[in-house]
Amino acid sequence: MRKTLQPQTSPNRSAFSLVELMVVIAIIGILLGMLFPAIRTVRTPARRIVCLNNLRQLALANLNYESAHMRFPAAMGGEAQDQSGRISGFVSLLPFVEQAAMYNQISQPSVFDGESFPAMPAPWLNDYRPWQTQLPFLECPSQAPRSSDSSFGVTHYAFSVGDQARNLHQPGPTRGVFGKQSKTTLEDITDGMSNTILLAEIGSSSGAELSRYTIDVPPELLENPKELMDLLEPSGSTIEELPTSNLRRGGRWSDGAAGPSLFNTILPPGSVSASVGGESGANGLYSAGSPHPTTICSVFADGSSHSIDKDIDAGDLSVATPTVEQMKANVLSPYGVWGALGTIAAGEDISGEEF
Repeated sequence: MRKTLQPQTSPNRSAFSLVELMVVIAIIGILLGMLFPAIRTVRTPARRIVCLNNLRQLALANLNYESAHMRFPAAMGGEAQDQSGRISGFVSLLPFVEQAAMYNQISQPSVFDGESFPAMPAPWLNDYRPWQTQLPFLECPSQAPRSSDSSFGVTHYAFSVGDQARNLHQPGPTRGVFGKQSKTTLEDITDGMSNTILLAEIGSSSGAELSRYTIDVPPELLENPKELMDLLEPSGSTIEELPTSNLRRGGRWSDGAAGPSLFNTILPPGSVSASVGGESGANGLYSAGSPHPTTICSVFADGSSHSIDKDIDAGDLSVATPTVEQMKANVLSPYGVWGALGTIAAGEDISGEEF
């Protein structure tokens, strides 16, 4: 008996109405609106963590360098007259940050684009290819990338010279771990490795770009650093009427001069910077700074990283910066906790202090 095939009926299918679809889209929009601020909130601490990790990497490189050479690298090194002994300490650290090939290249004569260069050429030669290289561990992600009009690789970090503002570009006594042709050892840091700063951020407090600094200020400002803060805006930017450097803070990672890659622990973090009677290679007040609203990232001689409050105690800024004789005598820093963190052997007691 032949079976009769019954036609299959399709199940009822439900669909979104236009009103329901609009409600779903509205809910998604509300959820995204709630999510985006959270993402921005998380992004800022994440960038700070990357910045602190970069500094820890540099601290480890410094400690490994000290272990291999029995001293920390000089902030300014090199003997050739045509480079003014201004090769940055970052160059010395290259083999200890997995950049041995670049260091070997810099250490030997080379030819780029048909032009011959000696070993360790002057750090201001903008057609020397290694100096053009941007090293990722020298960049804070919160800072803007280097300017399109610059051919140099930049650094957002600098070496500490303590509360030294004089004799910065001559060999001699140093207040901080680093200096011109310095040879500081771990044993020299009698103030304690956990109380001595190695490196910190530099740059604009706005984060827009690395800041220019005032140049050719009178030497009398070294007798009263507070006068500089009275002259200039406290935001870290320079008043337009005053002469400023063409080179920005951190504008050449290869250059060990004070303007590009040093800071002193005198004016509190986020303050302005100024060179005395010159530009990049001059004495002066060179401040740490960062785009972070209230803190700067730093690393100490024991390898520990710290976010230092920009309102850290800076003592009496009307006191003259230490003279060479005072530096030799290891006098106490007059610049509070900030000054004490910079010195290596002055004997300040900052136990229990907040920074």
